[in-house]
Amino acid sequence: MAEPMTDRDLLREYVKRGSETAFRSLVERHVDLVFATANRQLNDAAAAQEVTQNVFIALARKAARLQGDNTLTGWLHKTTLLESRQWWRGEYRRQRREQNAIELGTTMKDEESLLTSMTSVLDEGLMELREPERQALMLRYFEEQNHLEIGKALGTGDDAARKRIEKALEKLTQFFRRRGYAVPAVATTAAALKAAAQTAPSGLSIIITKGAITAGSVGSVTGLGLLIGTFMGLTKTQVVVVCALVAAGPVTYEWHASAKAGREQTLLREEILQINKQLSDRQGHLDETQRKLQAAESNLKRLGGAIAEQRASALAARAAAATNLYSWSDDSDYVRLPKSIAGSLTLSESVQIPRPRGGYRREQDYVLGEDGSLAAPLTESLGLTQNEDAEVQTLFQNFMLSYQQQVQAHTYVTNVAPAEFGIGDRQSLSQVTMSFATEGQALKERLRDSITATLGKERADVVWEQVSGTFEGRYNNFGGEDLIKTAVLETNGDFKGEFRYWEGHRGSQAGSPWLPSRVTYVKEEQLPEGIRPFLPKLKPAAAKL
Repeated sequence: MAEPMTDRDLLREYVKRGSETAFRSLVERHVDLVFATANRQLNDAAAAQEVTQNVFIALARKAARLQGDNTLTGWLHKTTLLESRQWWRGEYRRQRREQNAIELGTTMKDEESLLTSMTSVLDEGLMELREPERQALMLRYFEEQNHLEIGKALGTGDDAARKRIEKALEKLTQFFRRRGYAVPAVATTAAALKAAAQTAPSGLSIIITKGAITAGSVGSVTGLGLLIGTFMGLTKTQVVVVCALVAAGPVTYEWHASAKAGREQTLLREEILQINKQLSDRQGHLDETQRKLQAAESNLKRLGGAIAEQRASALAARAAAATNLYSWSDDSDYVRLPKSIAGSLTLSESVQIPRPRGGYRREQDYVLGEDGSLAAPLTESLGLTQNEDAEVQTLFQNFMLSYQQQVQAHTYVTNVAPAEFGIGDRQSLSQVTMSFATEGQALKERLRDSITATLGKERADVVWEQVSGTFEGRYNNFGGEDLIKTAVLETNGDFKGEFRYWEGHRGSQAGSPWLPSRVTYVKEEQLPEGIRPFLPKLKPAAAKL
């Protein structure tokens, strides 16, 4: 794709060939900048359009002198300010200043009012900047060019353009602060620049192009009139030559008029072709949209029929099931219970728990095994398939692994025991696991969502209700409290050589006391693995155990 022509290229094309297309491209490229600047100064859209027209007339007349510039933004901005200043006269301009001062004192109560009041002196601040900085800001915010395009227009790289914009924003912010505006940050200045940008009314560029080119041509004829004004000081020979030129004037005028009419006809023809192309494109979009709508209607009808068939099938299945709703064989392995009763049952199994000193203590019911398996009564009640049972077990195992990783990340060993345990001056070792409620709740939600995705919401709710007690005890309610395990070596008495062992917990609030939940005597191999590497500190070399 060919790169767009620069301002310099378009000016040269207009100056050398009188190309209205090139001049119109310049107008379309910069008309928003000129109109927004004029409207900020005048606060009158109609007056801003007139000033915009005058600025581009000046551009048409001075195109030959400006064709060496890389970008016109700086010149257009200055010219717009000069044209706007000519609009104001005497007392009206003074009243405008007083009105701005009143608005500054009464409307700077929120950010939107601040931006509005800043706009009135924005151009004055821009004129205090260096020319490259001012051009960079106008290209960035008024003509919405990126850093690469700005750098190319200013003859620098994109990084240099970005730095120039940042430096200019800092200077402009300082200008506003000197004027008494409470600008909190550079971002507010950038927001004011964005708010000041405006789009010129539709069709204004075409009107301006025609008016500026016409006015530029008139300016050329006026220059010729000034030359004729020296007629009285010419010699006789020169008078003859001038008379000949005057005689040829009508022919020249007709030739210019014919050429101008031809250019206007060409311009109108181009506009008609462009309008026809736009109409053709829109008609194509309309046809494509209608085709998509028809396809969507067909899909909706098809889906509606499929949904109706599914509903009919579901109703038929329910009706068939209802015929045998209360027909139960005495030999069946199942009975029918209301859900209100089923929800109050504990679907668990019993296991024997070994004692620390040998033998087994009382049986304990469990719903969720250490390996992540569900109790058989629960799986049978829910009618879980073998694959569903295995997948649920894998989900619980993954949760247990993630939970243990969190425990390890939040656990440390210390020789400072809680005062609540009454250890006194005896040496001790404590394994402390700090609460991790946020991470634990994330693990909980992820596990529950996974079970729901596997079993469906109704069965997943039953599973969750059955295992909730296990989670509160075995998994500390998903890491909701601080836990501690403390060991002290006994050197006297019947338990000499064993360890006095505490397990306790406390709430997550600061200052909560430790509450022992288990106190017993254990052997070394029964201590938590995190404490064992530090046991030599509790065993003096001279101690005889």
